[in-house]
Amino acid sequence: MCTSRNARIALVCTWVASTLLACPAFVVMGTESNMYYNNSTSVVVVLCADIGVTNQDRLVYALWKLVSLFVVPTAILLYCYARVIAILWLSTQQLQTMTSPSR
Repeated sequence: MCTSRNARIALVCTWVASTLLACPAFVVMGTESNMYYNNSTSVVVVLCADIGVTNQDRLVYALWKLVSLFVVPTAILLYCYARVIAILWLSTQQLQTMTSPSR
């Protein structure tokens, strides 16, 4: 299971998935200029904002980003770490059983 071929496939899949998940940001994100002024001075502030999404859809877009870019990767990491911990725990139990003196 742990071969260099499988590692390469996993790396390519990871890069392709991350690129595809980042693609909507290229369409949605843009710059927005706001001018702030008082009686004597004015300042133009350029902000990076999700101007490609209507106000009603901003919550949906934000939730999609949260789930796809944070919740799902975190769940995958937690699952993988739990598997590693379980396998290590079992291997230490087996090692203790195998190395304990017989009575």
